Amino acid sequence: MKKGLFKPAATKGLEWIEEETENHVAKIIPISDSNTYLPKETAKQGLPEGWTRATFIMREQYLEDLKNIAYWDRETIKTVLDVILDRFLKGKKVPPRKK
Repeated sequence: MKKGLFKPAATKGLEWIEEETENHVAKIIPISDSNTYLPKETAKQGLPEGWTRATFIMREQYLEDLKNIAYWDRETIKTVLDVILDRFLKGKKVPPRKK
């Protein structure tokens, strides 16, 4: 190999990771009077309008069933869950919560 043909991609090593994480710290916004906090900026980041990220605890069998349905229908779990919830909520009158 001739001298000078190979140049490393990063001259600073891994220092850029620390610099980047310091510049991209999510703002934590308190929710009402509870002790629960959500990083507001990342919950909707990269999603179409009207969508958000959420974390749920569910029965293992339900998750396994969702994964199987998504696999066999060649859909994402997100799409399968969206269809299920749409059918469940269709025609229901759900009053808003007090804020």
